Amino acid sequence: MGAMIFGCLLGLLISYWDVVESNSDPRLNKTKIGESYSTAIEKASPAVVNIYSEQIFKNNKKSPPRLNPIFGSSDQIRTSLGSGVILSSDGYILTNQHVVGKQSIRVIAELTDGRKFIARLVGIDEGTDLAVLKIDDPKANFPSMELEDSDKVNVVSLIIDSIV
Repeated sequence: MGAMIFGCLLGLLISYWDVVESNSDPRLNKTKIGESYSTAIEKASPAVVNIYSEQIFKNNKKSPPRLNPIFGSSDQIRTSLGSGVILSSDGYILTNQHVVGKQSIRVIAELTDGRKFIARLVGIDEGTDLAVLKIDDPKANFPSMELEDSDKVNVVSLIIDSIV
């Protein structure tokens, strides 16, 4: 459910960005709005990252204590893969909470240009299945999605403008 909400929000953001750009340039024809999605994707895709995470998974099946020295603990490491969006040039990333879990051993963010960075978990919201990560690299300037003020966005007019 959270992934679907995340996808819808990202889609609306890209649509809004594209419509605002097409409204600001009178040379663009609104009838070509379908073709303009490729432009929005080109602008947004550098800010989309792959997220690789490792989490400790507590196995409920306990081995007998006499076997623990031989087989070790019953805890396992689970890996997961997901995606996220860089929201600021200083490295804050929005992703889904189920991708990184409640506590991750290691989280790696891979940019579209192939660079990989270790990211730390800043916060999670299990109710909305969202998580915020941070890449701590003072030398890097990351590509990011610029978010607009949600109080100024009128979704109905965006939809009507895109139909016209």
